[in-house]
Formats: sequence, structure tokens, C-alpha cells
Amino acid sequence: MREFVNMALEYDNWASARWLEALPDLRYREEAVPILGHMAQAMLGWARRIRGETPTLTQIPEGEIAAAIDRGTAELSALAASEDLDRVFEWTRMRDGSRHRHSVGAALFHVANHGTYHRGHLRGLAKRGDAFPETDVSIWWPKGDGKAPEPGWWTRMADYHCWASDAWAGVPLKELARVQAHDYGAFQGWLAGIAVQSRRPQRLPREMPPEWAELSSRTWVEVVQSLPHDASYTWRRVAKPALSWPVWVLSWHVFNHGTYHRGQLRGLCQRHQVDEFPDTDFVLWPGSTGVG
Repeated sequence: MREFVNMALEYDNWASARWLEALPDLRYREEAVPILGHMAQAMLGWARRIRGETPTLTQIPEGEIAAAIDRGTAELSALAASEDLDRVFEWTRMRDGSRHRHSVGAALFHVANHGTYHRGHLRGLAKRGDAFPETDVSIWWPKGDGKAPEPGWWTRMADYHCWASDAWAGVPLKELARVQAHDYGAFQGWLAGIAVQSRRPQRLPREMPPEWAELSSRTWVEVVQSLPHDASYTWRRVAKPALSWPVWVLSWHVFNHGTYHRGQLRGLCQRHQVDEFPDTDFVLWPGSTGVG
């Protein structure tokens, strides 16, 4: 798990750097700067919490956000290397003063997942025709060997995906169905490809059912667990070089993709002035406390 947490933090830094590079050309730069600053604050704040210190809410100037994100990554990566990831600590949520208990591993994963959510938030602010960077895990994957987390991790991710996706049901946002259909379609597409390559006929219904989040995530876990631990998937593209990933990297990709598009819904709520929406942070999911 330690190596996976470090990879998640490395990916988070890479993805945020791409948004920082794009920032000068964003038409919604004024709205984007506070979001990137919040991401940097969260990283530094969680490093302080894990060390047993009290986080601060000092606003980070635009010109210092990139350095703050790099510093946050360095501090969190050092903790991931030195701390017992199963150590449980108490922390206070600054928004409402509520008290919580989490393992160090859960907190570190939350930070990386939080970054993905708010990059999706930035994506949701983009209007038709606006350019934005693509930051999928499948794009970043450095072609190295890497080390998968324990198999039970993907069951946890499926549970979290269901809880977080279902929380958006009923939010009065006209794009909700379209964005969730895209998330479901991602599971459909990857599962169809794996089914052809592995000769395992696990596919999802063409029409998205009401229980789409549970069906797609559970089916994904069943398929992944039926494959050899070192299985890989090759995407053979027309007139382009083939791309290949370990299947566990695709598992990370599809669940991270869901977090990103829930963040997109958050950005769409901001654009359309929808004030009521769910808070689906990983550390607020009831099943997150024991992740180490």
C-alpha cells in the first residue's frame, strides 16, 4: 500500500502541475485560482494533521500556489515513507468542528483523491469551446513496474464509488444525467475491451440502469478479481501505437475518473448557482476509517 500511496501523490502533483500550466490561458482564471489555492492548503494542512500539528487557513497568493503544491507533495511523500500507514489519529474538520479518526494511509489517499475532485471542479467551470488539460491516470502512468495495492482495495473503491455517486441523486442539475452516463460509459468501454481480450463475457447493459454505480463498480471488481494478478490490457488503436496498462492501473483509472467527474458536477453547480450538493470527500465516507 505504501508504494501505491506514493504513486497517488506523484500523480496528483503531475495532474495539478498541468492545470497550473494552463491557468494563464483559462477564461475562468479568476474562479480557478482560489480552487488551486484550496488544493495547496489542503495538502499542507493534512501534512500538519498527520504530524500532530494544527493546520492553518492562510491564503496562498497565486504566484506561490505551484511552490506550495510541490512543498505539500514533498511533505506528504516523506510521511508516506516514514509513517506507519495503519496508525490512527484524530483530527478536527475546520468547516464544522466535527471530530474524526482515520489511519495515516486513509488520510494520504484522501489528499490525492481530493486533488482529483477539484481538478474535476475546474473542468466543470469550463464552457463549450474552452480548452483544459487531460489528466487521466491512464495518460500519466509512467510505464514503470509499479506495485498494486492489496486486492481488497478495489472492493473498498467500489463501495466508495457507489456511496459518492449515489449521493448526487436528486441534485437539480441539468447536466447530472449526462455526466453520470459518461462515467457509466467509461466502465462499459473498458469492460468490453477486457472481455474481448480475456475472453470473459462480462459486460454491462447498454442502457444505464438506476443502480448504475453499484452495477458498474461491482462488475468491475468481479472481472478484475477473476484475472491473473499480473494481467495487462492492450488498447490497439487504428493508425496509432498500441497502449498497454496493468489491469490494476485501469482499476485506479476508472475509480479516479469517477471522482474527477463528481468534481465536474461540483463545478457545474458553481456555474449554475446550485447551492445544494453533496460533500463526498473520501474521509467522509463511513468505510474510509480503516484504510491503512
